[in-house]
Amino acid sequence: MGPATLAILLLAAAQQVPLSPAPPLRDSRFYVQAVAVATRDVGQSNYHRINPPLAGYALGLTMGAGYAFSPSAAVEGELALAGAVSTPQVFSYNWREEFVTENVDRFVTVLGRWTSPEAHVSFVAGGGLTFTTVNQRDGVRSEPFTSGRPMTPIADSTQTYTALTLTAGLDADIPLNPRIALVPSGRVRWVNRPTDGKSFYAGSGPYVFQFGLGVRAAF
Repeated sequence: MGPATLAILLLAAAQQVPLSPAPPLRDSRFYVQAVAVATRDVGQSNYHRINPPLAGYALGLTMGAGYAFSPSAAVEGELALAGAVSTPQVFSYNWREEFVTENVDRFVTVLGRWTSPEAHVSFVAGGGLTFTTVNQRDGVRSEPFTSGRPMTPIADSTQTYTALTLTAGLDADIPLNPRIALVPSGRVRWVNRPTDGKSFYAGSGPYVFQFGLGVRAAF
């Protein structure tokens, strides 16, 4: 099941639940939200000697706080803590290296929120910064064209960088009472990853998909 299909199913399920009127944002301008998410990193082949590209799934958490100017417009800050996505990889040339590459993203963004109170659906979009750590661990080197040479270990290494990010997504509100709502949520994040270094050669792609379920509380 792809990320887009999962998002459609989550929103469709939310629309099937009998909903009470949306919480009156004009009386509850401040809100906080926490969502448990599944993250999907989509890899791409940037360097032909390292395969497969770094990609996979991880669990994470997003937390946000916002201020509603009206029932349909708000601004919020969001912190997204993605879990570690790791892939066993092989570098091949006149020698061979095997290692595990691990990518951890942390997103800090400012988002605008546009809500349809009647449909109980919000669209969010904005941008910010991504703080990324890339680890290469458990590496060994071998000499396939030289007989009798034993495998030798490769020291673990780490690289960190900060990059611009853009975010867009949808939230579906399922009110539980006038101030608490259950929130199926989806985000698509674009990261301006560097064009050199471990992240590039390992095949980290620019797109990160996050889908999950959380709770929003208005004050």
